[in-house]
Amino acid sequence: MSTLSNKAAESSTRARAGHLGHGLTPERLPRYIRSADQQDGHTASLRAAIDAHCKACIYDAHAAGTVAQQVSVCAVTTCPLWPVRMLPRQALPAWMLARDSSRVPPGFTALTQDEAITLIRTGKALS
Repeated sequence: MSTLSNKAAESSTRARAGHLGHGLTPERLPRYIRSADQQDGHTASLRAAIDAHCKACIYDAHAAGTVAQQVSVCAVTTCPLWPVRMLPRQALPAWMLARDSSRVPPGFTALTQDEAITLIRTGKALS
């Protein structure tokens, strides 16, 4: 079996085992997120549960940006869900796509949410 095939099989096995990447598994998520994954007797995806948590935590309907834009500029880099938060489908800076909190530019977390979204939207985000 080729290396590529081995990697694909390993990735598939991790996905079936419930791994989210970045060392996260459903068991490592806070209990309220795990329980939010099961509502009205039907099981939602773990991705939907994470997205719902992030939206409940940060989204402001009266602020600038979409839900994904507001979540993408979340300044709480110590949150265990930060590496797996939703990102908008637009051109984003490499540091944001890397989902590595150590690569967040100095000063970015000090920006207001509106300022951060404006930088991302205009493509002038800190490199």
